[in-house]
Amino acid sequence: MPVHAYLQKQERVQTTNEVDRKTEREERERRNQNAERIWFRPSDVRVPLTSVSIDNAPLDILWNEEHYQTHISTIHIQQWPISSKFPLGVVIDSKGCIGDLNTEMEAILIDSDVKERPWSSDVLESLPSPEWTIPSSEISQRRDQRQACVFTIDPVSAKDLDDALHIQQLGEDMYEVGVHIADVSYFVKENTPLDTGARKRGTSTYLANSTLPMLPPVLSEELCSLSPDKDRLAVSVIWTMDKYGHIQSTWLGRSIIRSCTKLSYEYVQSVIDGDSLPDSTQVFGHSLSRLQTDLFDLFKLSQSMRKRRYNNGALSIPASKLHFTLNAQGEPEEAHLYTTKEANHLVEEFMLQANISVAKAITDHFPGEAFLRRHAPPFGRKMKHFIQTAQALGYEMDASNAGTLQSSFEQIEDPQSKQVLAVLAARSMQRATYFSSGTLDPTHYSHYALNETVYTHFTSPIRRYSDIIVHRQLLAALSHGPVVSQKELQMIAQICNQKRLGATYAEEKSTHLYLAHFLHNAKTKHKSRVQTALVISILNSAYEVYIPMLNLVRRIYMESLPLVKYHRTPTCIDMHWKRGIVPSSLVEKRLQTVQRDSTHDYYEYTGDTSEEEDHPKDPTSSQEKKAYQDGVLSDDSESMNEQENAQCIQTVSVFSEIIVMLEVNMTCSPPIIHVYPVNPFL
Repeated sequence: MPVHAYLQKQERVQTTNEVDRKTEREERERRNQNAERIWFRPSDVRVPLTSVSIDNAPLDILWNEEHYQTHISTIHIQQWPISSKFPLGVVIDSKGCIGDLNTEMEAILIDSDVKERPWSSDVLESLPSPEWTIPSSEISQRRDQRQACVFTIDPVSAKDLDDALHIQQLGEDMYEVGVHIADVSYFVKENTPLDTGARKRGTSTYLANSTLPMLPPVLSEELCSLSPDKDRLAVSVIWTMDKYGHIQSTWLGRSIIRSCTKLSYEYVQSVIDGDSLPDSTQVFGHSLSRLQTDLFDLFKLSQSMRKRRYNNGALSIPASKLHFTLNAQGEPEEAHLYTTKEANHLVEEFMLQANISVAKAITDHFPGEAFLRRHAPPFGRKMKHFIQTAQALGYEMDASNAGTLQSSFEQIEDPQSKQVLAVLAARSMQRATYFSSGTLDPTHYSHYALNETVYTHFTSPIRRYSDIIVHRQLLAALSHGPVVSQKELQMIAQICNQKRLGATYAEEKSTHLYLAHFLHNAKTKHKSRVQTALVISILNSAYEVYIPMLNLVRRIYMESLPLVKYHRTPTCIDMHWKRGIVPSSLVEKRLQTVQRDSTHDYYEYTGDTSEEEDHPKDPTSSQEKKAYQDGVLSDDSESMNEQENAQCIQTVSVFSEIIVMLEVNMTCSPPIIHVYPVNPFL
């Protein structure tokens, strides 16, 4: 994290005692007698302990330490001396109790630098009313597509409908296909308070429980949203295509449309599967049968386009996303993976083609100031390691380019092996970023995964500020108008990259938070938290697992398990289990104490537990004491003779399928999800 960016950022932290404290009483006395600094532990693991002088801490922190240990506080970093490993800060406020869902979510937004700020009065006063209608003078300047069978395809719950499609057969084997995108730039004028506010947000943020829109609702959900049976302003890309999706001609420009219906991906998929749209589907101005014919024609075109795109060298590494069903209290009660189907691919193909067409247009017209998006090739060292790992597992992966890597994946027949290798390959990929043409050599403009020489984002201006910039550039190119300077464009690109990164971080952390609460609630409701996991890598003293149903990757350390010993090879680990002990956080805690006090090296440990048996650790917490008394940590469990323990061997290797148990620690911020393999020798 750059120091200057970090200094301007607020970090949420949880108060901790100093690492070398002996007892709570001694620490409290020391602070009372000579308290100069209080140490706070940031929830962001990338940030070290933060030091706060007693003058910058709350007045009651010395005698109310327990409160601050169980609550989340906000600290502002004032300085980070070059000679110190630790930054210096001042306590701003206390957000709430650790474990409270709303407090934890607020803390995630602070960590991510995603601000849920209200719109200023200047912005609100400048917005049109919901009853606003399109001026007749504006209609005359646009291509009128209101008679076309235009429709949107989105998730059921979507409110910000910023893209629509239409198709019309022109003759035998020829089609007119249109992608219509909400004309947000008509409402968000350059250098206005609304424009400034949208730029500061950079993007809409999609959390597990809500959406933080980039634009005010009157625009994002009403006037810009391409709702059915409403006249809406759009910027359109309209192609003439043959029956294989080959582009014969392209028209770009401003238009006016009226969507005839809002379709969900599920409804479109049913048409693709050969079923009909429900009779209850509300279609304005067109017949249901016409709509279904158009959907199937678009699907056939998209299939040809998709096949050709991959044949030409594109790469796709599938990524799963976890969704939650919330109860009336906002707590997650169900978790499920969102799976993409052919209906998603249909929309994706035309949106990609629209982005490519616009990218070429603005690059041709503004070769030194086009707002583009590039995807650099994978990290060389990481990709080399991935190829070596795959080779050791019996798979030859050709990563010469995106196309050869895609072909390598397509040749893998076993779905589990393909899933594991996809998770590993994704780690070597770089993030795509925005930039201004002219700031890089043109050979670096390309998008690696799409295998395109130029690419941009045009199709989501309601939720991405970058797309608003691209709309302005496209319209400037069509009218031969000016655009902002390369220097300013590059500054905007950096803001968009930063905001996209923060939003992604917030989305990932909110998913983790809600997953932790879901698993915690599952325990209290006596639901099973046992899952099937795939081993994805073998490390020196650990192995990593991927839980497909939860889209969760976790590392399991040998020292956390009740083992007599273990033996590692480059491709597998032989674990010699202690019979009858269930791995858990309580067992892990006791093992760590034993290993810290032991003179034996754990890797070479041969199972001599006599010292541990004669002098068991005196359990301190009531939970540990109960587990100890119930036999989970009992001496009887650990005193199995060597011959019996020697037979308790489990071998795990990459691609192994194992059963794991999930355990959640809700006393930390953010909550920790522990994953332990089930001991097969109970």
